[in-house]
Amino acid sequence: MIESTRHRGLRDWLEKGRSARIAPDLRKRLGVRLSALQAARTLVELNQPGFDLHPLASTNPRRYSIHVNGNWCLTFEFENGRVMRLDLEDYHGKRA
Repeated sequence: MIESTRHRGLRDWLEKGRSARIAPDLRKRLGVRLSALQAARTLVELNQPGFDLHPLASTNPRRYSIHVNGNWCLTFEFENGRVMRLDLEDYHGKRA
């Protein structure tokens, strides 16, 4: 279950089902991944083909990444079936 987000566009998407802050070319794949994050009770459930789930190095608390498209990834913390501080980030460090 997604408990909190950092990215305002993701927050709009989750609350309203749409967001002008999300690039059109990301929306379809992003929707699939957000649905998986919302339903996941364990990290194992997020280890799906194309997601490239992996922990991020040197983060405390531990953060994970799921590939969306191109350089874009969803990053988040996962604890007791809850996704927290969900963010949409460019792999090269620019935020959406």
